Amino acid sequence: MNVSLVYDTNNAKEVFKGHGYHHPDSPHEVPTGLDSYPAIFSYPEEKPPIKLWPMVVMLLNSKAAELTDLDRVIYSFDKTQSMTYFVTRLEGRFSLVVIFNFKKSERDSYIKLFMQEMNLNLRGSNMFAGLGQKS
Repeated sequence: MNVSLVYDTNNAKEVFKGHGYHHPDSPHEVPTGLDSYPAIFSYPEEKPPIKLWPMVVMLLNSKAAELTDLDRVIYSFDKTQSMTYFVTRLEGRFSLVVIFNFKKSERDSYIKLFMQEMNLNLRGSNMFAGLGQKS
């Protein structure tokens, strides 16, 4: 299993320079191909599964219209590699991707609940909703 936060650098206002601090005047090339979708967080490994990254990028691109609904969880099963992918958009350029190395049900309520709760927590929706409540 892998959980990754993916950043879409395509058409970003500023060039993605990689993880960590970079001097503002240091030159950097615009990422292309698979490098234009870096994982800014990956668990349990520090780096995402590189051999599966083409499928992740393909899903993010092919399901872009569906991912505009920030509460939607997209399911995909790759029969050739026997891998299950769940994807949800956190906001414009950030997506949460969960990969299983076996077939999972599209209707798995635990996974969908996990994805929805992570989405709400990472967006801070619960905290902001609490600010508007009257005491």
